[in-house]
Amino acid sequence: MKSLKKMRLRRQIVLSSKVLDIKGAIVSNDDKWIYDWLGYDAVCPKDVINFIRGLDGEELIIEINSGGGDVFAASEMYAAIINYKGKVITKCVGLAGSAASVLLTASENEIAPTSMVMIHNTQGGARGDYHVLDKGSQILKQANKTIMAAYKIKSHLSESELIELMDKESWLTAEEAVNNGFCDRIMKSQNSNHVISGTSSKINNYRPIVLNATKIIDKETIEKMRNTIKNRTSFENNVLPEELPKADQEEHFLINNSEKERNKMMEANTTKEITTVKDLHAAYPELVKQLTAEASLAAQINERSRIQEIDNIAKNLQEDIVNDAKYINPVTAETLALQALKANETIGNTVLNNMISDIEASGANNVTASANSGLHDSNEELKAKSQEKVKGLAAAFAKRK
Repeated sequence: MKSLKKMRLRRQIVLSSKVLDIKGAIVSNDDKWIYDWLGYDAVCPKDVINFIRGLDGEELIIEINSGGGDVFAASEMYAAIINYKGKVITKCVGLAGSAASVLLTASENEIAPTSMVMIHNTQGGARGDYHVLDKGSQILKQANKTIMAAYKIKSHLSESELIELMDKESWLTAEEAVNNGFCDRIMKSQNSNHVISGTSSKINNYRPIVLNATKIIDKETIEKMRNTIKNRTSFENNVLPEELPKADQEEHFLINNSEKERNKMMEANTTKEITTVKDLHAAYPELVKQLTAEASLAAQINERSRIQEIDNIAKNLQEDIVNDAKYINPVTAETLALQALKANETIGNTVLNNMISDIEASGANNVTASANSGLHDSNEELKAKSQEKVKGLAAAFAKRK
């Protein structure tokens, strides 16, 4: 019942609106609430579909400033836009990047002279054996084709040209976006009677500076937050997704929460501002306890692993050096091995140098070898043979110096 009331309210809001804002990350319907709760700009297919259903063939203006996001969520939005029976004009007012560039091509469009369009290959992750990774690669290649299908309809570029642009991740200025067919025109200035020229991509001799692209919260983090919230019997004074304040009716309905709506959310959330660890512990004791336990477990595992790795190489090292590395001045097995290698090299060089000095001082270098009779050698012969070997060893060491 509560959800139905919210839907009716939203329908009332969008009926008086003609501007649809697509700002921030493009996410799935299931993930949108976490962005709203955190105060992050985001838009999902349900937002776009509900907005369009509230219109009755009126002209629809879509303003985009998004770095992209979920490819399949963008595909659902694209379908809703191209199926709208009224006129649609899409405007790029900042960045139409990645999946957002697909939405830009869904209708007649224009781009601000300071805006950019970014196109690249789809991205994703996979974990498993080579079959899983190969399958992941195939899926990404197929997803690239679906994106190119939208680009080919709008632009005059061939598939090979689009592949080249996507492979190198192309950031197109307003002029370049128009020249390549992604945009129909550069926006007209409302303060003059002429269109800002597309002959130069520079505005007052400066190019737009890109600071960063849209940040998407990974699925693992979202699931952890979802489970943490579900497991809490009380969520303190925080506002749960179904309790978010309702938006006021405005000329521009902001799907991703306007500044005014954010301020309302902050006012509704009476939780004390958290600035210290003590504050965090007081506000979320269970969460802090969970994080502390996880950190402690990870530290124990890492320490056990470090000790085990040192034990694996300890048989070749002096006991005092091993104990020092384990307990007094803790280091990794790799660092210990390097230290031992350096120490052995120093000790070895010292011993060899002393041996060479002793041999040279004894005059062994001047001793000549005796012939082997093949019988039991006398003491003098054994002594001569020994001196011969020492002399040869000393000479070899001297050469290595």
